[in-house]
Parts: sequence; C-alpha cells; structure tokens
Amino acid sequence: MKVNSTKRLSVIHDLYSGAKNRSYVENNDEMSYRYNFTDMQELITINISDCMELWDKDIFEMNRNWTATERIQLFMLCFDKPSTSEVSTRPFILYWWQQMFWSIVFGLMILVALVGNAITIWIVLAHRRMRTVTNYFLVNLSTADFAMALFNTTFNFVFMLNSHWPFGHLYCIINTFIAYLTVSSSVLTIMAVSLERYVVTLRPLLPRMTKKIAVGVILGIWLSGALLSLPTLLYSTTITYTYQDGTLRTLCLLIWPDGPAGTSKSDYAYNIAFSLLTYGLPITSMAVAYISMSRVLWRQTLAGESTPVQPETIKSKRRVVRMLTGVVVIFGVCWLPYHIYFLYTYHDKEFVKAKFVQHLYLSIYWLAMANAMFNPLIYCWTNQRFKRYFQEAVCRWRDKQQIRHNPVPTRRNRLAQPQINIIQLNALVEVNGHLFN
Repeated sequence: MKVNSTKRLSVIHDLYSGAKNRSYVENNDEMSYRYNFTDMQELITINISDCMELWDKDIFEMNRNWTATERIQLFMLCFDKPSTSEVSTRPFILYWWQQMFWSIVFGLMILVALVGNAITIWIVLAHRRMRTVTNYFLVNLSTADFAMALFNTTFNFVFMLNSHWPFGHLYCIINTFIAYLTVSSSVLTIMAVSLERYVVTLRPLLPRMTKKIAVGVILGIWLSGALLSLPTLLYSTTITYTYQDGTLRTLCLLIWPDGPAGTSKSDYAYNIAFSLLTYGLPITSMAVAYISMSRVLWRQTLAGESTPVQPETIKSKRRVVRMLTGVVVIFGVCWLPYHIYFLYTYHDKEFVKAKFVQHLYLSIYWLAMANAMFNPLIYCWTNQRFKRYFQEAVCRWRDKQQIRHNPVPTRRNRLAQPQINIIQLNALVEVNGHLFN
C-alpha cells in the first residue's frame, strides 16, 4: 500500500496537526481513505523497508507527542522516497560546466564584496578626516556586508550548488542566524544614516548627532537585528536522508512547530513580517526622505547666499544625498526579486520543481548578495575622497607586490655592488683573454 505523493501530503498534513479519523477522497473517484494513528502505524509497517530507521530510533510510538523534527524525519524517511519511476539521484545537480560558470560568477562577486568593504572600513578608521557620523554608519554597513559575504554567501552557494549541506548542524544554525542578522543590520543602518541626513538637511537648527550617539545607535542596530533574527536560532536544524542509489542528502532548513519552511504558516507569517520590516517599510520611508531632501537641496539657488561657504556646503550635502540615494536604489533593486520569489513559491509549490528553477534562484540569490559588492563601488563612484583613498589602497598593494618581486637594494647590498661588478669585469677579461690568445 504505497501511497502516492498527493495522498502522502494529506497524511503528513494531518500528522502535523494531530488530526484523527479524517476522511480523504482522492481525485474524483469514490474511494476514501480513513485513518487514525493506528492506521499510520499500519502504513509504516507496510512500507517497512523505507522506515527501518524510524523503528531503530523508536521515533514512531503510539500516544507520543512528536516534535516537529521527528515529524519531518517521519515524512522524509517514509513518505518522501523516490519511486523506481522517479529520479533516484540528488535533485538539482547541475552539469560541471554550469557549476563552473556559477562558481566563477559567485567567486568574483564574493571577492569584490570582501575587498571593497574591507577597504571601506580601512578608509574610515585609518584616516581621521573620514571619521564623520555618516561614515561611521557606512563602516557599520560595510561590516554587515563583509560578514554576509564571508560567513553566509559562500556556504549557502555550496549548499545550493550541490543540494547538500556538508558543514554540520551547528554551523547551519550559525549560518542562518548570520544571514538574517546581517540583512537586518544593513537595512537598519541605511535607515539610520538616512534619518541623520534628513535631520541635517531639513532640520539644520536641531542638534546634530554626535559620534558617541552614533556608536550607541550602531549597537542598538545590532541588538535589534539579533532580536529580529532570534527565531532562526530556535528552529534552524539539519535533516539527512538517503536516496535509493545510496546518496546521502543533508538539508539546512527552518522547522517550525507547525512544520518546515515552505509549508509552515508560522514560517510564512515570519517571512511576511521580516519582509515588511526589512524591505517594504524601509524602502517606502527612505524614498519619502530622499525625495524631500532632493527637493530642498536642488531648489536652493546660490543668489541668496551671503557667504562663499554656504554654496560649498550645499554642494557637499548634494553629493552625500546623491551617494546615499544610490545605496538605497541599489538595495531596493537587488532585494526585490528575492522577496517576490519566496512569496510566490509559498503559494505555488509546483513552481520549484521546474527544471530551470535552480538557475533562476541562483540568479536571484546572486543579485541579492551582490548588494554587498555594489555599495563600495557606489562610494568610489560618487565620492571623491573615497575614490582617492581607494586608489591609494590599490597603489599601496601594487607597490608591495612590486617590492616583493623586485626588492630595493639595501645599504649593504649597494656597498657590495661595485665589488661584484669588479669581479664580473675581471672574469669577463679573463674569458676574453683565453678567447683571443
């Protein structure tokens, strides 16, 4: 009595909700399948070849309150085995040349993100004139982007490329937490710097934010991001099961009390709230703020200025607003497809089974993660000081490479150089003498 995929989903759905004696009608025929927990035990017994691991671990027991993890294991081990007519290898394994292409694309993006954000952090911290309140927030944004590229994007790409999580249960929890934490911190940082610029531009008589207050706000940003990401620490886990060809597959996912991510209503509600708090509301508020600032700054004329300092001040504010507007626009463009994808696939679960979906998701994920790469490029493109310091960093690295390959002679080497030349000259004369004699 092997149930098909439609019936197995109904069975597991009732198993999650703890329903008993529920009727199931398949397709348009009159056959109904009524079951309770005893029927579930009989169903597992019939499929004993697929469920031996459950019996060995004593996971299935009568009158037991199963945890969400145990229920998922029951689903994976007993009801989600591919039949002989289905593919018996790991799904979504790309051809080698496709894996190479995506590895190069992601590798370059991660490299630029790491180097660009590291240089941004060095520029602000190593140069006193760059230590402004606005730049403190940019350092925090670069720190979050650097952490995302280093601790999250790299590992997630390996997971998506091979449909297998090889990094263990503990790092699955850490990786998921870092993903949500860095995204939250990045968004809250962009909002904070936008608010600071809004006050400076439209409320110039109000007291300006000090560096100490900025540091306090940054600490509050990370604390808020950690609280917003707390569910990932509670519900992240790994599930391992075996395909018919003996291939092991480990998944890193969120399993909520009412089921796994993708089917859980709690997960759906959390993602909706997370999307609103880290995308919908921030984008809307920042769009209003920067439109207001732009209207004020670009409508001001220089005719009424009383000192030569004020026109330069206005131009400086315009440059900063132009740079930060670029940061917000790029953020919105990069993350919009990501949020749309997850909302759509929750309602259309058959979509993820399409053959092209892995390439689509890799493209969407690359675009979202590339936001960490674009920010330093925006700083360099729109801000002359950042551009000069970026060039200085590149020149320093290039000079060090040249010195390493072509070392400058030391004083001792310079003193010995004439002696070496004399020895070489005597040897040359001696050789010539032998040749001409």
